[in-house]
Amino acid sequence: MSHPGPPRFVATGDTIELAPRDPDPSATYEWSVVQAPVASTATVGDDPVEQFVPDAPGTYVLRLAAPDGKHDLTVRAFGSDRAPDPSTRAPQTSGGRSGSGFATTHRAGDEGTGASYSGETEGLGGGAGSGRPRLTLSGTVEDGNVVVRADPEPNPRSDETRASLDVEFLLDDRDDLAWRDVGTEGLALVVPLDVFPERARFHAVALGEHGYSVPAAIDISRETAGDDDSAIEVTHPYHPPAWSEDAVIYEIYVRTFGEGEGGAFDAIVDRLDYIADLDVDVIWLTPVLENDHAPHGYNVTDFFAIAADLGTREDYERFAEAAHDHGIKVLFDLVYNHSARTHPHFQAAVSDPDSEYREWYEWRSETEPETYFDWQHIANFDFSH
Repeated sequence: MSHPGPPRFVATGDTIELAPRDPDPSATYEWSVVQAPVASTATVGDDPVEQFVPDAPGTYVLRLAAPDGKHDLTVRAFGSDRAPDPSTRAPQTSGGRSGSGFATTHRAGDEGTGASYSGETEGLGGGAGSGRPRLTLSGTVEDGNVVVRADPEPNPRSDETRASLDVEFLLDDRDDLAWRDVGTEGLALVVPLDVFPERARFHAVALGEHGYSVPAAIDISRETAGDDDSAIEVTHPYHPPAWSEDAVIYEIYVRTFGEGEGGAFDAIVDRLDYIADLDVDVIWLTPVLENDHAPHGYNVTDFFAIAADLGTREDYERFAEAAHDHGIKVLFDLVYNHSARTHPHFQAAVSDPDSEYREWYEWRSETEPETYFDWQHIANFDFSH
């Protein structure tokens, strides 16, 4: 399926990257804007991978024409005055059914109900340094209905109250659930079990004076024909897995753990019985991707290759399989905060101001990237766009 995934909650001026899921390089893909706020003049190009910048507050629906059909992606853009501080941003996601620019918006202390177009809602004035509100979603079965409740909370640093927060819901474009089948009760959505699809995902943000929360999501699947909580399975895709709450984690500094005893991964395999006897649940390896001279491995030069001095991809996969056989999970340390300065993309960016990779990095000057402290061998990626 080519569907580009869950819709997005963003602020006007944010750049959104659009791409089909698992594209066929030989196929043809085309994007179009099929719904936008009246004030918007935003457009999208005709390449399979595009960037889109919402220019007015409201709800947008972007359509991907792909070999397996047409797929809609809902983008909810709030006013730029509601944009979170860059230091508090998180990966974006949200929801909305095909063509469904609908959302429910309720003040936390208000018992009013109803669904309405959210396309022309302006943001409230932001405040510096007060922090984003927070939101939790829950799902239950009550009186023959699936009920999704929102529980917004103000940021502890904020002077806002729960009653001053709004909540906005969106459905998920990928699911067969329409707003006409959804009722509202205060801060809850209500869907009769007899119209509930096999699977439905719900997305929401809390809205306050100082911006919108990190999006919350809940994934609900039909399990049985019953009329109680056993009829559904509820998962929270953005929550940490349950096993992580009390896991015993054993960190391994890969290059010195089995120094002088053959391959790095084989050296760990040889000690798995010992590690398992410590009641370890998870092994956390320091980065194992190709890197520069630094032995810790955090200065990555190739994000798609195992470091040659550690072994091969097959060696790593053999280690991971052996760990799983011992009932131990493997935590992969993926470094996406920065790259090594010797990474080909940074070399292209620093040598050519017009390079396509120039905007991938933060810059202190024309030739000096942003970094931390005196770490002179890395270049920070720019996540502000």
